[in-house]
Amino acid sequence: MAGRKKYKVLTIRVDEETYRKLLVKAEEEGYSMISDYILALINQAVRAETTPSYDKLKTRIKRYVQDVVNEQLMVVENLKRQVIELYDKIDGLEKRINDIDKKIQEISSKITRPTPIRRERPVRQRKTGIERLREEKVLFESRLTGLRYRDKFFSYLERMGAIVIPLRGERVAVDAEFWENFKKKLFEEIDTDNEEIIKEKLDPLEYQLFLRLRSEPLIFFDAKTKKWKPISESRIFSQ
Repeated sequence: MAGRKKYKVLTIRVDEETYRKLLVKAEEEGYSMISDYILALINQAVRAETTPSYDKLKTRIKRYVQDVVNEQLMVVENLKRQVIELYDKIDGLEKRINDIDKKIQEISSKITRPTPIRRERPVRQRKTGIERLREEKVLFESRLTGLRYRDKFFSYLERMGAIVIPLRGERVAVDAEFWENFKKKLFEEIDTDNEEIIKEKLDPLEYQLFLRLRSEPLIFFDAKTKKWKPISESRIFSQ
């Protein structure tokens, strides 16, 4: 009796754009799963006499993917640094304006003039953005009516430890503790793509977040492992 073949697991990380291109090519070639398509490409390369060995091909693919990812990360990090510097300058300007307003108020209060006596109403203290997020757990940008400085608001939440997820048409801010519990439920406890069962296992807010992530798509259901997984190893899923 011939011995059983031994198999090894090969993991390749690609960015979302590359993944989608591979997914399209796999469908065009008649493959139902992208992993089968990639395996076919590797087998073709291994069988060809003029092509590099499997190890060399693996190294070249990994190096190419890593180079592309590194280039994109550098662009993102540079943009992030520039945005943070801009917000710091804006914060400095706002502080100076507030100082000037205080001085004007002090000067105005020294000018004696008759004023009607009125009862002072207690000032209602407004909640900070991070306090609101901790209370509501999830903030969808499309539902934040009347918010003027949206970029500054979401940057502030991210600096305070919140998870900010960029989606098409809006951003979603998620409380860090809520996000960890949500990931545990979705990626570890739920083993089906049945809509009704998922709705039962998640609370209403978690279910809304699940629908938005699936529609992007940022997550998918792996029928082989019966687990929900992120489309790519995005930074938001590793936090």
